[in-house]
Amino acid sequence: MAVLVQMSVPGATTTQYEQLNDKAGISDDKLPNGLICHAAWVDGSTLHIQDVWESQGNFETFFGPLVPLMEDVMGGPVTTMPTFTELHNCYPKKRK
Repeated sequence: MAVLVQMSVPGATTTQYEQLNDKAGISDDKLPNGLICHAAWVDGSTLHIQDVWESQGNFETFFGPLVPLMEDVMGGPVTTMPTFTELHNCYPKKRK
């Protein structure tokens, strides 16, 4: 079941977001297994992320190793955790 994953990180910047992607090896050409769609933006002093994943398990497999990288980039423990919402439907079903 596809899930919407939402996370807000107060105090995070777009520079830190880009650093994290670099450390994790994430790019337009190299996306995590199971990621369908990703969006990130800053509103005031908070970085917001919304993803659609094929399953919560796919996200958790990705997120576990990401946490130490986030702590390194952010300079401290990760205190904000993602929330999950099961989706009834999501288009497109597969990337082309």
